[in-house]
Amino acid sequence: MKETEKVKLVIEMRDRGYAQRLAQRLCELCSGLEIEICRKGEFCEWNDTADGYHLYGGCDILLSDSERACYGLPEHTAFLKLRRQEIFLPAPRILELIAMAYEKKTGRGFLLKSESDAQILSFCAEQGGAGVTAICVTTARLLAGMQEGAVLYLQLLPPDAAWESACLDWKLYTKISQPPLRPYAELEYRLRRGETCRLQPYLARDSYALHYLSLHRERQLLEALLACSGDFSWILADCGSGAPMPASKKHFCVRNALDLRCGMTREMTSGEGNLPALSAPEKIDIQNRGEAYCRSENAFTLSESPESFEAAREAVMADGCIEISMQGRFARDLRRMSQQLNFFAP
Repeated sequence: MKETEKVKLVIEMRDRGYAQRLAQRLCELCSGLEIEICRKGEFCEWNDTADGYHLYGGCDILLSDSERACYGLPEHTAFLKLRRQEIFLPAPRILELIAMAYEKKTGRGFLLKSESDAQILSFCAEQGGAGVTAICVTTARLLAGMQEGAVLYLQLLPPDAAWESACLDWKLYTKISQPPLRPYAELEYRLRRGETCRLQPYLARDSYALHYLSLHRERQLLEALLACSGDFSWILADCGSGAPMPASKKHFCVRNALDLRCGMTREMTSGEGNLPALSAPEKIDIQNRGEAYCRSENAFTLSESPESFEAAREAVMADGCIEISMQGRFARDLRRMSQQLNFFAP
């Protein structure tokens, strides 16, 4: 779908006041929608009568609270019925349902926002085992619970990693409540072709409303991804031992205080397989597994917190997943750090 095209949505609801409020909020969230409102039973082919009264039709999507509204719809028109409990969903979630219904019907996606203003945070480490993935996932979950907009956890894979053997580290800490509908390889194919596509069908989602995506570390892919990421307020990139993601606002360099291999923090370089940042982000050091939480200028120490991972062995044996406690010291320290960095209010 071209960026200049608009998707026409007709909202047919018993409660016209609700329909008007929803339409206003959807327009704020998505610049690619043209919205009309009609009363129950008014939907039909577009027609201008002598008094200027409009009957509604010829739309791309019909949103209604009645199943009967779909009778006689043109074949090309997508239909979404909002059930009684779904009326109370936040507008961003309703917008996501609208986009999914449109894509299912037409095979085409549309961007919920045409431009991305996402805050991008990169998490990197000198050595494996520093805790980058656990820190990135937990911080992303905190943001997902405190922010109105959607949050994306993005794992950057080595450019030559095969999908069959790629290590998706985040799966160790994540119980997926909604798996991706489409394969990652398909998304990369579309991004390489320069297509503007909706990311949602390619994302996994957990019970914290956090979205997950793995992508190869290639500039072309990442630049194309950013052009399609208007749905997200935050993108947290798990860069492993690579350089920060382009356009990052902050770069967190993680060290394990108990790992003797980690000396003084070194700068992440753009060696083979790494992708240099377009501009230098603000660098913040995190020392993981320290004695107690503390902050010193642009450096933070996270306290050793075995209780946050106490059920790890049993959990891995049960379902292959370690559930990080969001009430443990590990999450509490990351919440304090996020507040002190003004990611959200105390």
